[in-house]
Amino acid sequence: MNLSTPGLSPEAFEDLPDVEVPHKLFAAAVQHIRSPIVITSAELERPEPKILYVNPAFTEITGYELDEIRGKTPRILQGERTDPLLLDVLKRRLREDEHFRGEAVNYRKDGTEYVIEWEISPIRASDGSVEYWVAVQRDVTERHLLEREVLDVSTREQKRIAEDLHDNLGQTMTGILMRMRALESRVQERGDDDLTEEFESLRQHMRSGLDGLRKHVRQLYPVSLANDGLIPGLQELASNAEALYGVTSTVRADADVDVTSADIATQLYRITQEAITNSVKHGGATVIEVVVRSSDDHLRMTIENNGTHISRDAIQDPEGMGLRIMRQRARAIQAGFAIRPSDRGTIVEVSLKNRQLLRVNGRDPESTS
Repeated sequence: MNLSTPGLSPEAFEDLPDVEVPHKLFAAAVQHIRSPIVITSAELERPEPKILYVNPAFTEITGYELDEIRGKTPRILQGERTDPLLLDVLKRRLREDEHFRGEAVNYRKDGTEYVIEWEISPIRASDGSVEYWVAVQRDVTERHLLEREVLDVSTREQKRIAEDLHDNLGQTMTGILMRMRALESRVQERGDDDLTEEFESLRQHMRSGLDGLRKHVRQLYPVSLANDGLIPGLQELASNAEALYGVTSTVRADADVDVTSADIATQLYRITQEAITNSVKHGGATVIEVVVRSSDDHLRMTIENNGTHISRDAIQDPEGMGLRIMRQRARAIQAGFAIRPSDRGTIVEVSLKNRQLLRVNGRDPESTS
């Protein structure tokens, strides 16, 4: 292949197949495009794909020059916060020779982390087999930081509204109920059955309204997460789902699960809430099971339902079925997120590795090192 574009040696492309466009045009496009591009060999199992080429935009973001990264696997870019769930989905999709789009935490040469959004597509031989993979990347670190700020503002606003409802309207309704209780004997003294019946009906409506208000306040800001922990909050959420949607909803958890961070508990609660709502409204689910498992430094939560199997198009669509907000909440607590069809329907999975904010097995994270 005769590539004379300045700064791009022919050796960089010596292992790549010929293309129908002129070599110089192809080389110039890849060389000067502002999005990082990585081209790897096709093997997916060990020794795994090898990096054959990266463009200057990749070097600018990661610090790795082509000469020092050529022949390495993309694993060199992964680290502690790289989502293992996403990597499993990626490998499964590529095994089926399919296009893949996703986001991941990667690490630069100096060890600092950044978030990339990438699309991976196959380069096929004349017989249709995959010979290479090409990944076009985009640095979305700033967008993720902004998403976190938006979630923080939303959480604070929900807390403020919940407190206002509780302290103002809730207290007023409670006061009215207390006043009605004091008036009850005077109403009964009148001996007017119609008046007594109307008074009792009003009191029941007031009680029902107060119960509904308290329920909405808990949904806006589940105080129990901070006071009691994640599992009681999820159990209350499951109970509410049964009452609201008429479904069977259960929660199973390891006895040693102890999420002490209110922030993590809140985001996991919201992900579960969104998953339950979506499974009923969009998937027609009638059975929902939430399972929380833990190890020394790892927590995994699954929400499985028996509704319609989620399609691959829906999984890839960042705007569909509430997936975008669930992914954002997972990213906000540095958790992995995946959704896929299961034997029964659809399963949402969140995987969390954050030893500073989790305590499991009755030990502080630092003691498990």
